[in-house]
Order: sequence, then C-alpha cells, then structure tokens
Amino acid sequence: MPMVVLLAIFSSMRYGVHDVITSPKSYILPSSFTTPAPPKSHNYISTRAADLPQTELVAGVAGFNYFRNLYYFGSTFYVVTDEVEEMKKIEYTYVITGLKKEDAEGKSVEIPVEETWQVISFEEAEELFKPVVVRKNGLTLFYADATSPNFLGHYFHLVAEMFLGAMRVQAADGEYELPARTIYRGTAASRRDRYALNEWFNEIAMPNTALEDQSVLQDRTHSGIPYVYERIVIADRWAAHKHGKNPRRWNKVTGDVPDVQVPADWFRPVRNSIKLAVLASGCDIRRKDPSVPVVLYVNRQDTGRRLLAEDAESLAFELDALHQQGLIELHDVQMGKVSKLEQFCLACKADVMLGVHGNGLTHQMWMKPGSAVLEMMTVGGHARDYNLLADMVGHQYETIHNNHTFPREKWGSVGQGKNFHSSSIRADGKFVAELVLQKAQERIKNIEPSL
Repeated sequence: MPMVVLLAIFSSMRYGVHDVITSPKSYILPSSFTTPAPPKSHNYISTRAADLPQTELVAGVAGFNYFRNLYYFGSTFYVVTDEVEEMKKIEYTYVITGLKKEDAEGKSVEIPVEETWQVISFEEAEELFKPVVVRKNGLTLFYADATSPNFLGHYFHLVAEMFLGAMRVQAADGEYELPARTIYRGTAASRRDRYALNEWFNEIAMPNTALEDQSVLQDRTHSGIPYVYERIVIADRWAAHKHGKNPRRWNKVTGDVPDVQVPADWFRPVRNSIKLAVLASGCDIRRKDPSVPVVLYVNRQDTGRRLLAEDAESLAFELDALHQQGLIELHDVQMGKVSKLEQFCLACKADVMLGVHGNGLTHQMWMKPGSAVLEMMTVGGHARDYNLLADMVGHQYETIHNNHTFPREKWGSVGQGKNFHSSSIRADGKFVAELVLQKAQERIKNIEPSL
C-alpha cells in the first residue's frame, strides 16, 4: 500500500477524517531541521559577558537574603556585577557563614571566603565560567545549616524559622511563588524530625518542589558546570545570629524578619496548599455554627513541660463550660494522639489557639489570618519563639502568667526563666477561660478567606 494512503488512514483513525491529501510531498521529512531561536527563559546561557545576567540583591536582613541571578560554581557562590566594589561592601557573613570542612588531619576548620563567596566582574565571569552556564529556573530556598550542628531536624526550627523567614523575604518584592527546589547543605537525615512533621510538610505544602541535599550539591561541585539560580533565598542561621540586631539580643534567628515589609496576604499561597490538602481529605474547616468561634487547646499534659495537674483540671472544666453554653467550639487535643492530617485540619479551622509553650503552637501558621494565640508560661519568664511566629503571619499574641497577661513592653526585660520546662506551670483556669472567651468573641466575624 502506498505510503500516502497509510498516512491518510492513520490520520483518520487518530483524529477523524480531514481534508484529502493531494500531495505526498508534504509528508516527506526534510534532510535537515532548522533550529528555532531559544526562548528568553532558556536553560542555557552563553558565557559571553554580554549574555550573563547581573546578580541583584532584592531584599533581606542578616541571615535571610533574596537574590536574582546568583551563580554557583565548584562550591562557591558568585555575585556577577558591574558594581564590584559596591557589592563587596556587603560582608559575606551577612549572607552565608558557619561553613566548615575537614582539613588534612580531619579537623573541622572554617572554609576560606574565596571558597564560599566571591564578587566578580562580567569579564572575570566570562573567563571563569566555561563552556556554558546552566540556569536553574524558578525560586530556590538554600538552607545553610550543615549536617552538624544542625537545627533543621525540628518542625519549628525548619518550618517556622528558616522556611517562613525565607518566604517572607521573597514576598517583600511582591512575589508569591512556592519554591521550585529547596537545597539543604546537610544530609537528608539531618532535616528529619522524630515526628516526621518536616517530611509531611515538605510533601503536602510543596508537592512539586524538588528536595536536594548534600549529595546533590556534591554532584554540582564535581560536575565542573557553572550554574545560575534565577531567584534564590539563602537562609543562614549563623549569619543571622552574627549580624542581626534582634537575633543577637533575643537569641532568635528570625528576630529581624518581622521588620521586612510584605503584603498583608503574603503567606496565602503556602497556607492554601495545606488548606487544599486537608479539604481533599474530607476535613471540614468551617465552624459547626457560623457564629461560634473555634478554640483549639493544645493540651500538653502528657509531656514534660505542662500545667500543674490541678490547674489543668480547672482549665479543662472552665473551657468545657464555655463549650456547653455554646459560646465556643472547643477542641481539646493532645497532638501526639491524632494524625498529622487532623492536626493541620484543626489548626486551619481554629480562631483561637491556647497552649503551654511547645511544638504544637507551630501549627498557628495554618490558622486563618487575624487569629489569636495564647501561650501559658511560668510567671516571670518569656520565650519569643511563638510571638515572633504570630507577628510574621499576622496573629494577635498574648503571654499568660497564671492569672494575668504579660505585656509586650516587658518582654525585653526577662529571659525564659529557670522553671521554663516545669511540669507544674501555674494557670488560673477561670482567668484563662475568660481571656479565651474574650478573644473568641472578638473573632466572630473573622471568616475563612477564599482560595
């Protein structure tokens, strides 16, 4: 059977009957192809100086810095610019520090600056980067914690500090985008927490984000290929503590991050990912009664840091009374006893979150904007972890000292206190319940935003 007939039959089978083929010449493959011009977002860049995009520092505070077109070659980040002297004024340890390697004797030593961070001209880049630069498109988050010491194996330290800080800095430019990739300088094991919340978060909140770690960085180093990260945030705990004003004062890595100005709804893309996941599971994040706010009590009575037993019983009684009266919709939950999906579901629906200082309060990230967080601590002490988180995501925060609140203006005068990890933290049940009711009633009209 002639080729033209076979082609006609094949065409009609796949796509339906089309115009009659009048010339077999239109189906003869050419002996050569014309290569189309590469699109502007092409993955490969000529190393000619005129073709290399300039590095820009878009926004940042110590330890959290957002760049466009930051280069990576060998194991070194390169700023390529026509303002070399100006960019060199930014001390590199403001961006990335704490990098160590083993010397010939196996001792841990600081990596020299020239092996970590360099600022070079376009002409120097043209000479150095051969034969082609590979572009890594999209947003990259680079976590600079090494395998040891490493704080990323904890839900709060990874998600509520480094991830949230990086995303807020990126949003300062009005950009709303989940990362194309996250890079961990440490091993995969060093980012895993004992409850597997970090893994759960990475897969649910960012299902299409590539997770890269030390082994991938080693491959890039050994490849001999220069790369340029189209957009990248470097999150470095030690840089923040070394140069940050509030991190040094409070020993909290995100101390300066709330000062970064962002749009009011900057965190919506990340929260929406979690929200879509819990909705798909069948979770109903609506109030049972639209006029009755939801209170989530993160109960820690099965842990070391907890309320005095009698106070815990009194608080449970008072909160349940409000629930029975129809004034609040109460969820009294020990987080370790429910599934991860249920934990995130409860957080998404809550208007008020109450609890003793602990990992469960990290879930305030998933509450609707404008919610309230009430944290119970030992009298005379204050830890800033969860008030900083509340400030970043737009919640109202209160510290409770037994039978009174501890005002913000006094936080700077105290540390967390010697009995911070006590198993007998005091809390006046009646006072706490009244405060919960007040915060709940203030949020009757605080509705769940649309997707």
